[in-house]
Amino acid sequence: MKKLLTIHFGSLPLAAHFNYVTKFVLLLASAGEAVQTAIAALLPTLNQWLEKEKKALQWVYKSALTEKIAEADRRLDHALAAINAGVKLALYSLDADTRAAASRLQIMLKEYGRVAHQSYDEESGNVRILIGQLTGLYAADVITVGLTDWVIELQAASAEFEALLRERETEQIERPELPAQTIRRNVDKAYHQIEDVLDAGSTLGASPDFGAFIDLMNPDIERTNAEFHKAKHNMAQAQPAPIPPQPHTGALVTPTPDVYYAIAGAEPVKLALGNDYNLTYKNNKEVGTAECTIHGKGQYTGSKTITFIIEAV
Repeated sequence: MKKLLTIHFGSLPLAAHFNYVTKFVLLLASAGEAVQTAIAALLPTLNQWLEKEKKALQWVYKSALTEKIAEADRRLDHALAAINAGVKLALYSLDADTRAAASRLQIMLKEYGRVAHQSYDEESGNVRILIGQLTGLYAADVITVGLTDWVIELQAASAEFEALLRERETEQIERPELPAQTIRRNVDKAYHQIEDVLDAGSTLGASPDFGAFIDLMNPDIERTNAEFHKAKHNMAQAQPAPIPPQPHTGALVTPTPDVYYAIAGAEPVKLALGNDYNLTYKNNKEVGTAECTIHGKGQYTGSKTITFIIEAV
């Protein structure tokens, strides 16, 4: 009795998953008549989902903007953090005019400068308002405190960030109607239905065509499993987004940074919290430097620790 070997779909990256199932379908086209007759009602469903997976895969690889936007966001956060730090330092200046200017800027920043945990679109709009304040009503205070260069950097970072967001909106027109993982689960379901038919035909001895196809397919399953099943991706190579300064609340502060990972030179893919990794924290209650550690799960192993600042409000 021959059966198809188990393919470890959960270990396959997106492209490898699509390539394996595509080859499976191509080999079915050359299978014996008994096999083709048995799967005739099931194959269209697999082909439909496979076409959706192809489009989803093309969209994923086309969306190289993901990391570019994250990098522009980091640049924006860095400029904002530098401006806040400059204002705080100026509050202790020996010059009374500098202290007064810093005090006015601090009040304004508390109203307009807190963009942590906002969506990209919200952040973009609020930074635009903030820049308007820094270059308009508070322009003299910016000069007095010595923040002109950082305001110019904030303007440049904001312009880059907004341009990338506009480009992303254009790309999203082609976004698949379903998430890639949903499509992938349906591909797997359609594949396993055909697998059950092939195994049943072989077990029942319905035709030598079933055993012949299984003999043809099993070596490819072995090769695919050997290449990917034991592969683990080290979380030390992950690309987490920096965590912006967090306000002190008296409670534990638990931000959830976006985490990206690039496999074999592909564009970075956003990982799923709870599925690909978990988070733990250290020193995350009082004002100062806290730690967030990213622990790999499933396909990902190891850990990576990043720090963030808890600020007094």
